[in-house]
Amino acid sequence: MIRKEDMNTLKPYKHIFTALQNNERDGLAGIREELDDILDLANGQSGGSRINAIKLLRRFFGEKRFKLREYSEVVSRYCKLMDYMNRLRWLHNEVELKEKKFSYDKGIKMNRIRLTKLIKRHENNLKWFPSHIDLKFMNHLCQKYNLHTFGYKKNKIRGYHV
Repeated sequence: MIRKEDMNTLKPYKHIFTALQNNERDGLAGIREELDDILDLANGQSGGSRINAIKLLRRFFGEKRFKLREYSEVVSRYCKLMDYMNRLRWLHNEVELKEKKFSYDKGIKMNRIRLTKLIKRHENNLKWFPSHIDLKFMNHLCQKYNLHTFGYKKNKIRGYHV
């Protein structure tokens, strides 16, 4: 639960992310699922209606509590974070397939373990955002194992959940 004193020190988007993080405890059960449905993130798509997502957040948090710009920042940051997590899961699955194919290579296993730890550490942490080290590591794996983002985009367009 967020105390009133802490609300003044937190930036508005961090307050909303904290409330979304603790949605079962604060009586906001189901808001993340509704947000995912509106943004079509459940299907692996990211082309949903951001305007409707902003309306949903305004309905839950109140019309006058935050500015429209802050709700917009929350929705765009949430979309970017969920897209990153989908890409991370896709890369983990692809590296897992490479590990089955080349079972003698210990480097693939270590990279898969590192990706698994990264997924578990940040699965439900909405306040986290990837560092440049994480992004460079993912790019390095894509180049090393010849994984092209075209495969990710093609699966995303077809509607497969990665």
